[in-house]
Formats: sequence, structure tokens, C-alpha cells
Amino acid sequence: MGTGPVRNVVLAVCFTSRLQGANVYGTQGKELMDHSIGTAYLARLVAEKLGDDADEAFMCGLLHDMGKLLLLKLARDFIKFGVPTPSTQEIDTVCRERHAEIGARLLRQWQLPEALEAPVRYHHDPAASTTHSREAAVTYMANRLSHRYGFGCPKEEDVKLTEDPICARLGLTEKWQEDIDRRAPGLFQVARQIVA
Repeated sequence: MGTGPVRNVVLAVCFTSRLQGANVYGTQGKELMDHSIGTAYLARLVAEKLGDDADEAFMCGLLHDMGKLLLLKLARDFIKFGVPTPSTQEIDTVCRERHAEIGARLLRQWQLPEALEAPVRYHHDPAASTTHSREAAVTYMANRLSHRYGFGCPKEEDVKLTEDPICARLGLTEKWQEDIDRRAPGLFQVARQIVA
């Protein structure tokens, strides 16, 4: 195992160990951990297929929903300090609509490279990215695949990703998707055991 993969495993273990406590992120922490780990490994597979930096793709996949974590932590802090808490619906709406932007701002505040920030900001709309659009497209596709398999989120099996223009832009074929469909669930189970 090279230093990049070892670093990624160590980071994933550290990252996910923080998500276990319901007192920090509520009941969604475990699901977000699963989704982040699944997306990270899928991003690695997409990047390997494209000949891109697989370690960087892994990091983008791992951090892509960082904004949701911050928002959930803030919601838990409201409860902890006895401040009136936003409703579940309000929290869900803000998470859905603003998590990518908030996650990117958080990474900028941590002074992480723009190569990580842009894919986090544009993981739902990589065409809007003016920098690092390829990395954003890889993160987008990994996130879509993670949703396809239900890694920490509801399963969206009926989505045909090869009809997605980003899939075509990356040159990912139906044969490639079939291969990933066979491999991904087993890889995800191994990844979960590593970080558990």
C-alpha cells in the first residue's frame, strides 16, 4: 500500500470516528459517514478509470457533504445551549439547498486547496465550475453512484447514469457502469469494516 492510500484510510477513520456520536450530529451522522465513505471510494474508482489523481478524488468524495455535517452540528448546538431549534423541515431544506456552498466555505476557512473546494462546491452542478471542473465532475459522478447504490442514503436504482451528460463527458460507458455495479457493494462493505 502506498502512502496516498494509507493517508486516505487514516483520514477516513479519523473523519468517520467523529460522526459516530449522536450528540454531535444527531441520528444522521452514521448515514452521512456511510455516504461519505461510499462516495470517496467510488470517486477513487472513477478517477482511476479516467487516469486522474485517485487520492485527490477520494478526498473530494470524502468531504463532498461537509456542509451537511456543519449544519447538523449547528442544529445540535442549538439544542445543547437551549436556543430555539429550527424545525426538522427547516434543517432539511437548508442542508439540501446550501450544503455544497457551506462545505466549500468551510474548506476555504480551513485553508484547504481549491482543488478540494471546487469539487465540494459543485458536486451537484459540475458544469457551473470554472476551475477544477474535471474534479467536480468526478465527485458528481461518485455522488450519483453512491445514491444509485444507497450508500448512506435512499437507493435510486432506476437512474440510468449513462444517460447523464456528465457521464458522457467523462467517457464512462454502460459496460463500465455494469462493472462498477458488480464491484461497488462489496468494496463498500470492506470500506465500512476498515473505518468502523
